[in-house]
Amino acid sequence: MWRISRCCRSAEFVFNSNVKVAMDLDSDESDDSQIIDDDVVSSHSNYSSDGLNGFAADMDEIVESVQVSSNAKAFDINIAGRHEYLGNNLDAVSGFTFYEENSVQKIPVMKHQTVSFPGQKMPFNLIHQSLIAMVMSVMEGDKTFGLVAELDHYNESVKGCIGVTFQVMNCSPVTQGRCQLTGMCRQRFKIIEATKNNEHVLSATVRILSDKLIVPFYASMVSNSRDRTKCSSRRKLNASIRTPWPTFVYEQYSADKLVESIHAQLMELCHGREEQTKAPSDPLILSYWVAQNLPLIDQQRTFLLNLDCPVQRLRWELHFMAKCSRICCCTCGMEVSNTNSVFSMNTDGPQGAYVNPDGYMHDTLTVHSADNLMSRGLPTERFSWFPGYKWICVFCISCLAHIGWRFDSAGDCLPPCFWGLTRKALITMPGHDIDIESGSELRPII
Repeated sequence: MWRISRCCRSAEFVFNSNVKVAMDLDSDESDDSQIIDDDVVSSHSNYSSDGLNGFAADMDEIVESVQVSSNAKAFDINIAGRHEYLGNNLDAVSGFTFYEENSVQKIPVMKHQTVSFPGQKMPFNLIHQSLIAMVMSVMEGDKTFGLVAELDHYNESVKGCIGVTFQVMNCSPVTQGRCQLTGMCRQRFKIIEATKNNEHVLSATVRILSDKLIVPFYASMVSNSRDRTKCSSRRKLNASIRTPWPTFVYEQYSADKLVESIHAQLMELCHGREEQTKAPSDPLILSYWVAQNLPLIDQQRTFLLNLDCPVQRLRWELHFMAKCSRICCCTCGMEVSNTNSVFSMNTDGPQGAYVNPDGYMHDTLTVHSADNLMSRGLPTERFSWFPGYKWICVFCISCLAHIGWRFDSAGDCLPPCFWGLTRKALITMPGHDIDIESGSELRPII
């Protein structure tokens, strides 16, 4: 037996009739621990259980050992976003619901495992009958319900929490007590009050929140509306003369300048590969897109979701991207990858939401390379989030915490190998060249 020294929630995934591998190990704040039986796993594994060195494989050797066909083609990143692993019985849903900003609405609300952002696409594999009944009910109406993160398991109150509306885009019939659906998060809301029905489903009165755009300082100083939209650098300079601060101060809060800086930072991280830097250009949409794709802990995601200004959100994100580059195990701090290894296997960005057979969702960050990880068991293609790839669980070599999965090409896909790291197991730390003694560099003024 070997013990994972974290509190875990087990969602075992059967990949043949005799073997079970923990596909979902999610951290909670308690002292419980998850035990995985060596006899079950090692009997179907190439690794020995005689100490850590027996089953910690060298990652370079793993990549070299993956056999890829000479006719292999680059993986089509459009496939991952379709969530084909959920089955082929998802029916498209027509219609679009957009609530008026600052209006008060009454909607059903689902407590969820992660903090979500407007514009984020998400899959669900529902197995709880009360939630399935709720979804079937909203499908007869505007096909919209609310999502709110359940971060404190000891506090059931959701009053005052910030969540997002979720629009169902594809939904399957209820089969064998299960319902699969995909959709997109649309708008932020704040819960005014909430009640539970007899089936413990939340019904909440919410206020739809708006985002406040900062008007450029020169907007009120030019003569007409046409000049306001096409204000040259010369006009901005002339306008800044009539203000107490120089131009560069105002440009730190310019949405256009922040978008340029974010795009430049993404281009640098992706080494100039344009196909990996298809980020939005609209400041509001970009602020949510970056928040969705950064490997942030839940508290950081909640902080960004609560901000009501895209400029503040972009400033915080730009600071984070510039300072934090080491991706580490959140349990022991062992470095497992870095931001230079991040790449996209999904059109929605490098970090996508995927759901396992037991309904647990993982925000999964894809990276080219990873260190200090070990794998156990045999790779399998069943329920693979990336068709054409086999997956196998990987764990931190220091504390044995579940970090994610290694995906090996089944023979026809490129890249031959990559890693999917579950965000819940990660914490992103400043680079080795960043001085963190004072702490001031890590507290941006937004």
